[in-house]
Amino acid sequence: KDFAHMDASIVATPLGDGVVYSALKPAEALSVFEDLQRARKGMRLDTDLHVIFLATPVRDAADPTWERFLAIYERLGPRERAVADAVGVSRQFLVRQSLGRGGPFGVRTMSAEELQLERERLLGIHRRFWAALALYELVAEVPPARVAAAYGIARGALQALQTLSATYCRMVQQLCHRLRWHEMAALFESLLPRLNFGISAEALPLCRVPGIYPARARALVESGLTT
Repeated sequence: KDFAHMDASIVATPLGDGVVYSALKPAEALSVFEDLQRARKGMRLDTDLHVIFLATPVRDAADPTWERFLAIYERLGPRERAVADAVGVSRQFLVRQSLGRGGPFGVRTMSAEELQLERERLLGIHRRFWAALALYELVAEVPPARVAAAYGIARGALQALQTLSATYCRMVQQLCHRLRWHEMAALFESLLPRLNFGISAEALPLCRVPGIYPARARALVESGLTT
């Protein structure tokens, strides 16, 4: 048939539309899409950590100090530990890394190339969760200096992570919106200003007032003023 004379139109899928409007790279958008699909089946809403993890950039995460990471992981509460389990963080992997024994564990049927890919996947998850834990502390109003010291991150690098995550949160929100996952988009929309300010939900309304910064907002909340 002569297709040149047929009336036809090309329509983007919701995912393709989301990739364009979110400004995510296609491969990165697919990775985010898969994360969001898994999260929709079991999103942990009893803590901010899960949505913060999803708003933490997939790429360019720095290597943690693995011994420090393991110590912080051991101190996590039940809700935060449940998020770690849900996103694929493994205590066994952290122990191996802290002992300098890299590589996947319990996988003997993989080729060398498959083992390397699996190792990179696990490293990516754990690096991302490490960054998410630092951001989780910031939105809980832990002073940046204390977070930087606890995680062994330079203050400038921590501030850069916070700024980058806020931008990334907006991109993921746009992807969710174009996918018509409006409940997920609402979660990222509510998180975005908290990442920007580094403040809890109860003090956020005061930070919207010109001239009121997080420390002053917290003092006003503790004095009983919330709006």
